[in-house]
Amino acid sequence: MDTRKLTIVLPVIEFNALEEYCRKKGRNKTDVLREFIRSLPPASRSEMGN
Repeated sequence: MDTRKLTIVLPVIEFNALEEYCRKKGRNKTDVLREFIRSLPPASRSEMGN
């Protein structure tokens, strides 16, 4: 699988919410965000600019 690195900047309140969610679920932030992205509906080619 080809991969890319993503860096995001969040407001403190959102970062803290993500950390708290991960702590409660026993998961890391990367896995939680990856799962969320995979749950998004597929984008059409026109939405992706192709």
